[in-house]
Amino acid sequence: AGGFAGISNDSLIFAGGAGFKGSRENYQNGKNYAHEGLKKSYSTDIHLWHNGKWDKSGELSQGRAYGVSLPWNNSLLIIGGETAGGKAVTDSVLISVKDNKVTVQN
Repeated sequence: AGGFAGISNDSLIFAGGAGFKGSRENYQNGKNYAHEGLKKSYSTDIHLWHNGKWDKSGELSQGRAYGVSLPWNNSLLIIGGETAGGKAVTDSVLISVKDNKVTVQN
């Protein structure tokens, strides 16, 4: 939840986001409040959409979610959000893609 999405040089990007590891299994086992008792984790992964699937293509310097993502100069600008423990993040990150290679500027 709360990941960042955008496009750079015709590459679709999805970065970060938060979730509860184990919640899918809990739900499949009939637990309706699947995240109950689980710890929220924040992803550092940057994925690019290639040939009908997501490929992990890079990493953020820290896991983050729930901020703002905007197109900026043919890149994806990530602003703010939160990280582990719900700590507010006040910086920004610029993600660019060229020739299927991800560049991250903190």
